[in-house]
Amino acid sequence: MKRLLLVLFLLFSCVYGDIPSLEKLTKTPAQAWVQQGDRWTFKERFEEEREDIIPLLESMGIFSEKWAQHAHYDYALVLGALHTAVESRMGHLIEEWKRGTRFDQIVFLTGQRPLHQEKEAQFLHLRTETAMMVHVWETLEMPPELRDIPLVVIDAPPLPLRGRPTTESTVYAWLEVNPSPGSVLMVSSQPFIGYQKAILEVLLPAFSIEGVGKEGGRTLPLSVLLDTVGKQHACEALR
Repeated sequence: MKRLLLVLFLLFSCVYGDIPSLEKLTKTPAQAWVQQGDRWTFKERFEEEREDIIPLLESMGIFSEKWAQHAHYDYALVLGALHTAVESRMGHLIEEWKRGTRFDQIVFLTGQRPLHQEKEAQFLHLRTETAMMVHVWETLEMPPELRDIPLVVIDAPPLPLRGRPTTESTVYAWLEVNPSPGSVLMVSSQPFIGYQKAILEVLLPAFSIEGVGKEGGRTLPLSVLLDTVGKQHACEALR
């Protein structure tokens, strides 16, 4: 019976959207999924409903790999992250190039985040996320033509109350160099592609945004997954 109800939930979500289904399962509105601070500090929530929530998130596509839908973009924006995610994102961009996707400029949206003492221990001598991203890019194997694409590195300062930049603050820092409106291939990784694409669409209304990146995120805490969905839902409501 429980499985039948889950199937009905999935059918309902295909017609009316997944947010109402998730709100029903969590017994909270989408805005209440959002938590403040860094993801690793989030309070654990909703894990008792994991078996039912994950299929709904699957149906929303937040774990799925995404590839470029067009042959050419004005910009390829690589979003900053911890080293493992940065390497994954850059690897995805290289694969996009090998598949025939072209772009006129590469932009690293990064900044002066101190590197993680444990997860980025081998790069601590580089001190910041910006330096780490440049180092990774310089050491990755790629076609010479891709290496020749102009690279712009946005080194956003840390926010006073966070101690690091955010996606939003790196976008604002990029806008300070007055980029011409155009088409953007945003390179991130799941389950954050939809949320970060929604942020860019709010902050860059004169640009067309498409998000791509590798699959992942299924094992993350539900507090992180639902926070991401809640924030994406809020951003999309602003458009």
